[in-house]
Amino acid sequence: MKKNIKYYDILQFALLLISYMFINKVIYLAPNLSFSIGIIIYSFTFLFLLLSYQSNNLKYAKSIIYKSLLVFSLFYIIIILLNSISGIPESNLISDSLRQIFTPYTFSFKNIVLYLPSVTILLFMLVYFLTHYLFLATFEAINSNSNYLVAFILSIMISFILDQILYLPIANLVDLFNNSITYKDLIDMLTAHFIVVIFSSIIISMIYLIIKERSNKRT
Repeated sequence: MKKNIKYYDILQFALLLISYMFINKVIYLAPNLSFSIGIIIYSFTFLFLLLSYQSNNLKYAKSIIYKSLLVFSLFYIIIILLNSISGIPESNLISDSLRQIFTPYTFSFKNIVLYLPSVTILLFMLVYFLTHYLFLATFEAINSNSNYLVAFILSIMISFILDQILYLPIANLVDLFNNSITYKDLIDMLTAHFIVVIFSSIIISMIYLIIKERSNKRT
């Protein structure tokens, strides 16, 4: 049991980090419909959070949200410091790769140059916190009056859709203001993401059902 809990802790952080790394990697469903690869990876954070909850309790699952955000923040702080150390040559292949993947933006003050991630990382963390807290609360409320699978499907759909409604419009505000994208582009983006949310939620629910049934057979 404890080993499983540790695995879920590690997986939650790993999925959070990888989903953010791939947030700007886009797949096109159709000429006007595209979505981020990161959203598919991100969907599994709901599954492993629930497995953590059922392996222990609600308090522990909530603590995983805090811990995953804390480790995520510390990871980026370390990356920022490493990438900003003046002793690392800018032409170094490894440092160039790290800077482009994790900290593609720069901030200069006198002789100090800081390599930073996009400011949307703060929005990403806030939305993750809010929607995963909501996911746990919704699951607990529905599960007490319904089947666990129904509770999971409804909880992930509500939380995941809200996640995208909160993140996408705010993350694209600057592009909208600069006319880099139109409101129609944003609506198309939301539509594509909603389609992915529905399909990924169904797949995640099937995986959850399999895990739950196997767990019930063992007990």
